[in-house]
Amino acid sequence: MDKLEEYRKKIEGTNIDPVSFLSTDYFNTFNSVIMLIDMLKDDHTLLEEIENWEFLTYLEHFQQSTLDFAPLAIELYDYAPKDTRDALEKTAYKLKEMIESVPDIMRQKLDAETDTNEFTYAASLLAEQIKSLIETGNSIIHKNTLAVQDEIDKLF
Repeated sequence: MDKLEEYRKKIEGTNIDPVSFLSTDYFNTFNSVIMLIDMLKDDHTLLEEIENWEFLTYLEHFQQSTLDFAPLAIELYDYAPKDTRDALEKTAYKLKEMIESVPDIMRQKLDAETDTNEFTYAASLLAEQIKSLIETGNSIIHKNTLAVQDEIDKLF
């Protein structure tokens, strides 16, 4: 049995994809900030919490994770196809940029004394864009195809 087949046996029962050797659990690092963005319409003070959110790379996420399979996810990262890793990293950094822009965008709305509906709409739109990019990231992990790269390129 070759090394990759051994790894495929080890990842059974985890959410590590047997083709890409990557885990969608990584995107959980973005879910808490999406919830904050969704709640902005009711509490503008959450902008500060969004500003304090810290981006984690794939490896950093699993280094801090308490999941049983976290060490395996770290070990397998180098076995993921390079184009898949590159697409995942590109998507993650785009997510980082989007999330880090939220406080400035929303403060501009507040400073302009935008009506509540416009503020709420802007927050909802930003959250949906971020969720869409996370779905793209999940597709990268599970599809492992160059077609996904085309989807990413369209976003940039």
